[in-house]
Amino acid sequence: MKPLGNLLLLALLMAGPAAIVRATALPVTNSGFETPTLSSDDTFTSSGMTGWINTSSNPGSIGVERLATSHFAAGQPRAIDGNQVAYTNNGPFTLQQGIQQGGNPVNLTANTVYTLTIYIGDRTDTTFAGYSFGLFTPAGGGTPLVSETDVVAPSNGTWIQRTLTYTATAADPNLGQQLVIRFGNTQALGQTIFDDISLDASPEAVPEPSTMLVPALVCFYLAVQSVRGSRRSS
Repeated sequence: MKPLGNLLLLALLMAGPAAIVRATALPVTNSGFETPTLSSDDTFTSSGMTGWINTSSNPGSIGVERLATSHFAAGQPRAIDGNQVAYTNNGPFTLQQGIQQGGNPVNLTANTVYTLTIYIGDRTDTTFAGYSFGLFTPAGGGTPLVSETDVVAPSNGTWIQRTLTYTATAADPNLGQQLVIRFGNTQALGQTIFDDISLDASPEAVPEPSTMLVPALVCFYLAVQSVRGSRRSS
């Protein structure tokens, strides 16, 4: 194979395949739990949090709190986004939010990849009370599209980031239903803190029309080279 042919083949291989993937951040109300605003460290609310509905009736308390850095290990932030976090004290508790945009529900859409991310923390001065989070639709009732429960615990005084991904196909039975985020703790005693919840949506990766030709062109080029080689040897 001549040097020019090598360069052509290399260029074709490097050209693709490419994909069209554009992620869109979906609006999550009070995703960083900065509302209501607390002006002093080590203060908290105990009557819920803006944008989130408590679906549990267990004793205990939920709310937002502004913690001093002394409640965390060295080098760990007191919050991931802003100065405040959500907390669930004892329980278990489940909080949820139906996603809306412009006053309208954001529904599960076919051929879309959804990525749900949350930060989960453990204070140095409390017992970690476990966690659960996931993406739901009302039609699914208590069955999540995707969820995670107590897979890994943060080290004392630290944060962990957890991410879930769900792909809605054209045959998904929950298409057209509003997306619902749920999170909370799983244990009767202790406290878990949460922060910076986000939900992104992106279309499934679809090869660009131009790059779909690349494999065919490579095969064609190799076939031509093979024929030429056979003629030279005969």
